[in-house]
Amino acid sequence: MTTPAGAMCGVCGATLRANARFCGRCGGEQGLMVARDAGAGPELREPTPPAPPLDGRALVIALTVYATLLVPTLYLLARARGPSLFELDMVEWLAGVAGVLGMIALGRDALRGLGLPRASVRGVALAIVATAGVVVALRAMQAAFPSAFVDDAILMRVFGLGTLGTLLHVAVIPALTEELAFRGAVLAGLRGVFSDRSAIVVSAMMFAIWHMAVPSLVHLTLLGLVLAAVRVRSGSLWPCVLIHAGYNATIILMHW
Repeated sequence: MTTPAGAMCGVCGATLRANARFCGRCGGEQGLMVARDAGAGPELREPTPPAPPLDGRALVIALTVYATLLVPTLYLLARARGPSLFELDMVEWLAGVAGVLGMIALGRDALRGLGLPRASVRGVALAIVATAGVVVALRAMQAAFPSAFVDDAILMRVFGLGTLGTLLHVAVIPALTEELAFRGAVLAGLRGVFSDRSAIVVSAMMFAIWHMAVPSLVHLTLLGLVLAAVRVRSGSLWPCVLIHAGYNATIILMHW
């Protein structure tokens, strides 16, 4: 296609030269390149899109949400007496509230994560296979390194909860509230400063550290990496909630 002299750039509206492949003013950074006739000259390389500007506000929001969770957790662990079930629940619900408020502060892009992802037969099949793989891997890791898995079932028996109560407090509630905080606000805020890959790694490490269980750091970091990658790839929090709930439920049932 020959570009006539005086045509307008589809990105910035600048006047194009005749036969120009892209606007020299903005470089067609949005990918709207103007085709050039074959043999009209050497092929011009498409410009590399500039790196997104560092969003200090997003980083502050991410760190604020994380501190909101870390401070009460450290306080409960530092006390002479252990935390009550009510206090553990309050920390979890605080995570959910902080996550929602953080996503609201971050804006529309973060809140899009609350939407349902598009489902496909292939995607559902992969999710089922992946879940089965996680269960098998967990059982293998638990058999090889039993001390690396905190026995939440025993912890819940201390509070007089049965199987359903334990699953509610250890699998269902944390899956929802922690995902709102970590894959909702924290990951979204980190993505405003780092590349997606770096944000995934940093958020996974923050997630593992917050649990304050040194023997579990390795597999919690791996879980955080999987959940963050799923969040970025799917664009939704809900697959992360399901994976998180299934993971915690598997850990409980292995100890029950």
